[in-house]
Amino acid sequence: MASIRKHRNRWQVQIRRRGVSPFSRSFIYKSDATTWARRIEADLDKQKVGQENQADLKKPFSDLLVRYAKTISPTKKGNAIEQIRLRKIQASRLGCLKTGLITPLDIQHYIHTRLQTVSNDTVRRELGIIQHVFETARKVWGIPLSQNPVANIRKPISGPSRTRRLAKSEEAILVKAASACQNPLILPVIQFAIATAMRRGEILSAQWENFKIKDKTLSLPITKNGFRREVPLSKEALKILERLKPQASGLIFPVSGNALQLTWKRIVSNNGIQDLRFHDLRHEAISRFFEMGLTIPEVALISGHRDIRMLFRYTHLKASEVAVKLNQTSP
Repeated sequence: MASIRKHRNRWQVQIRRRGVSPFSRSFIYKSDATTWARRIEADLDKQKVGQENQADLKKPFSDLLVRYAKTISPTKKGNAIEQIRLRKIQASRLGCLKTGLITPLDIQHYIHTRLQTVSNDTVRRELGIIQHVFETARKVWGIPLSQNPVANIRKPISGPSRTRRLAKSEEAILVKAASACQNPLILPVIQFAIATAMRRGEILSAQWENFKIKDKTLSLPITKNGFRREVPLSKEALKILERLKPQASGLIFPVSGNALQLTWKRIVSNNGIQDLRFHDLRHEAISRFFEMGLTIPEVALISGHRDIRMLFRYTHLKASEVAVKLNQTSP
């Protein structure tokens, strides 16, 4: 901090900083001395920050990833999954490289290596994180990177959307297996997913206070895309809720995400069901809504899709079902 004192008829200023030559000057008026001292200290602070930011360029990229994991990821809804991806990137060769020396060629090497073990879509998601880490470093943390090495990289082609439908026989197996689970909520969770097209997280966070029995709707204050949503409930969905008893937690389905995931994996593997994910139930429900004759806006209202193109990626109509409908309506 600057030292300002009066000596004879003038105000003397002295500024000392470690590692920097001292500054001193005299003024007739104290206000001028104070203004000058503030300006010099501000310049020294900027210089210090600049030096610190330059030092960040020499640190391994994993340091930036850790900083991002602590300060940026927790603000996102997908924090849990992103933390896992960040740790994967940290453990890679890319995490060991000096931040300021990473080039597009290093990113290409990362892509090539990861594609040996994971899908194109997984690599695309990881590249999105890496790109945002660099952008945050440049625009928020003030690290003087000359470029974002991911910006002009040709990313792997996105894989085809899943077209997995739930067969009637598989649904019967799921119901039977879930009925035998020790946790009596597993079965209604699965059935509710098929009846509403709600995401797993939305189902497990649903509250009784948001269930409007008169309107036959369930309000979701927080969803994946950040918008509040009112889900209209079918007869099947209402019957499921009628059979449940409200718990002290206020949750309609007081089941942890981990418990549901482990139970789901056990059910499908023990009963020979191949390549079926819990999220596929959402695909199945949306496809059934269209087969029931609901319009695009009506299905979008239920599913919460704001982008019609994404809604179509979730829709997998059966040609045989459409053929039946065509023959029913044909003269």
